[in-house]
Amino acid sequence: MGSKQAQNPEQNSTQTGGAPSAAPVGGGKQAGVRGQLKKAGSYSEGREIVKPKSQKAVTAEAEVLRLTEEMRKMAVRNAWKGVMRTFRKLEGVKGAELSADNYLLGGQAYARLGDTQNQKECLEKALALDSSCIEAQQELDSLTTGYANLHITSKKKQPAKAELVTAPFHPGQRKSLEYMIAQVNETGNFHGMVPSGPLAVFKINGEEMSLETGTTTNWSAKKGKDAGKKGTEEPPPAAPAAEEAPKVNDRAREKAYADMDQALEWNTPSAVIYQYEQLKGLGVDIPDHYQQAYEKAKAGQALGGDE
Repeated sequence: MGSKQAQNPEQNSTQTGGAPSAAPVGGGKQAGVRGQLKKAGSYSEGREIVKPKSQKAVTAEAEVLRLTEEMRKMAVRNAWKGVMRTFRKLEGVKGAELSADNYLLGGQAYARLGDTQNQKECLEKALALDSSCIEAQQELDSLTTGYANLHITSKKKQPAKAELVTAPFHPGQRKSLEYMIAQVNETGNFHGMVPSGPLAVFKINGEEMSLETGTTTNWSAKKGKDAGKKGTEEPPPAAPAAEEAPKVNDRAREKAYADMDQALEWNTPSAVIYQYEQLKGLGVDIPDHYQQAYEKAKAGQALGGDE
């Protein structure tokens, strides 16, 4: 019996339904396009052509990560001046993309040092990046309900001088007033935010001042305070009837709780006592740990933690 002529392996594979062994996986044309993109320094994701990050962008990202970690470590140690300096370095990194957390931590550093204006700007940037950041929103709300804008200008030959008369019990507001006074006495000028209300009283060149919430006051060495920017004081609201519980909206309640938490964080007995009494006045529920902290503060005992 004669032998059959051997078939071509490629033809045999085609006839039986298999793919030729020499055919590239994924198609020769697609593989060729990917190869060209790779040589050009790009790559593809589906139909989209993506260019890799430049060396500068990669370096900027690495610097952001390094500085962010430094900020967090210093915040744990309550080294807020270091946090502020590092945050400013972070803002100066060319090509850097800061996160909402970066701005929130930067705002907290400014708050601890009393720089309320920069704190507000950081909080606004954090919310612009992440509108769901509750902590940033609460802190920003407290600034809009308890602060005013102040602009002080004077010349080097006759610089303005400031002194503190009375300050609120809230440690953050006290720090804000002290920051303003230090800036005026050092430079003769100030442009920013300060606490408002009858407890926040200070003098500029002997002129006693107390600002209303949400107003803008301009003071110059020649003219003194611009009273035109200051609204008239409204009479205090009538006290509710004894049998009626005071009505408290959600924002006021949340602000009162946030202020109490901050007073506890600062470990300041006078602030804890003040904020506790504010909560009592609102008629809201008072957690047990607030009650315990208040009793310790009234008894002159340590609240716990380092101040």
